[in-house]
Amino acid sequence: MKKLKKENKRKKRIKMREKIPNFVFLIVCFIFYILHSNSYASFNIINPSARSLGMGNSFVAVADDINSIYSNPAGLGNLKSWEVLTSYSKLYWGISNLAESFIGVGVPFKEYGSVGVGWYNFNESLYNENVFYLVYAYPIKDASFGVNFKYLIRNYISNEWVTNNPYFTSLNKSNFSFGFSLFTYLLKDLSFGLFIDDFNQPDVGIVEEKLPMVIRSGVRLNVDKYNLATAEVFYRNGRIKVHLGGENSSFKTGNFGILCFRLGCGVGSDNYVNVTCGLGYKFNIPYINIGGEFDYGFLFPFGFASGTYGTHKVSLTIRELFKELSKTSTEEK
Repeated sequence: MKKLKKENKRKKRIKMREKIPNFVFLIVCFIFYILHSNSYASFNIINPSARSLGMGNSFVAVADDINSIYSNPAGLGNLKSWEVLTSYSKLYWGISNLAESFIGVGVPFKEYGSVGVGWYNFNESLYNENVFYLVYAYPIKDASFGVNFKYLIRNYISNEWVTNNPYFTSLNKSNFSFGFSLFTYLLKDLSFGLFIDDFNQPDVGIVEEKLPMVIRSGVRLNVDKYNLATAEVFYRNGRIKVHLGGENSSFKTGNFGILCFRLGCGVGSDNYVNVTCGLGYKFNIPYINIGGEFDYGFLFPFGFASGTYGTHKVSLTIRELFKELSKTSTEEK
């Protein structure tokens, strides 16, 4: 009897071992589906910020804060203060365990230009990407020129299925990338942005996989003091996306801050369609001479896998006091 029980237990363990690789295989297949679908691809970083997401991911011609590190490096030339940004994103909530996070710092040095550094992380239980940024922008009159350097790291998590798969000759790959950009005012209230990223098309695959060059171009119109509208064309690997968005910042909350409302959408190749919205709150903390902004962004994709509750992003920016808020407080006193 004891031998029979031991034999049954042994058979159960064998069955479990057989099921685990199949389960892992399904997860890995799902990751590859996400990575190579029109919704996501390797190092396909459009905007890990809640503010830009709320405006439909149309930010290349807005580029007026720390988010410029990844959306348009030349925009760092518009910084009026040092800025620190941290953000977290839950991607396609409900059908995946995909998440993004970002930390960035930007500092203007007056006539010497502005410098930014950042770290981006994309994470899934069996796969992750890390990107380290070094960005420089130099302003000239009504224009600014920028360059970015990136160190890209791609990792797969080891398990039985991965170990036995001949595709995985290595579990990680790293390489360098660079790009350049422009931000300028065509008219007083009309700005233009151009960003060519991954210009050298680095190999980031375990088996050769060259990262396609990205071209982003767009315009921003300041409708009035409190409203802006923006449009952007995003090109990558033969696919085109058009992003539209807007922001309203007319709602002041006494001496405390400004409430911002955002809307946007995106359409493009391979049935790429989404709508976005977002909220932001700019605030000053006068006792310690620090200002900041808290942002939330939401994106709902159409034509993607069913069952998702969309992408959710939150971000917090810390900087010097907002002058417009300080002026408001002084005027009201």
